[in-house]
Amino acid sequence: MRFHFAMMLYVVNFVRCFFYDLGYGLDDLDNPVYTSYYMNSLASFTLDQSGNLVSFDELGDGEDDSAVYQICGPLTDIAEKFLAPGGWPEESARIPDTGSYEEMLQQYLNYYFER
Repeated sequence: MRFHFAMMLYVVNFVRCFFYDLGYGLDDLDNPVYTSYYMNSLASFTLDQSGNLVSFDELGDGEDDSAVYQICGPLTDIAEKFLAPGGWPEESARIPDTGSYEEMLQQYLNYYFER
């Protein structure tokens, strides 16, 4: 019997979105009232052949350059881009594919709340 395990490693600019006081501002679902805060960091995740999450690792505050290389694993060129003056340029795709975090919030409200 022969086993083949294909894993895919992704390194991303991971953005965490916080929407405060949203529960008090939902009288009009098309114009929610809230306070927001966004925090981004470098992260890596690995998916198995079926697309299931195998691992997730995020760069924490105060970690040194070696942590960046650890997160990037064999993708050292990404670590070097991230650590270079000016940092990592914004590239590629946004998941979900929205124009803004506010649009992502609106998709969430449209899905979970009746109109």
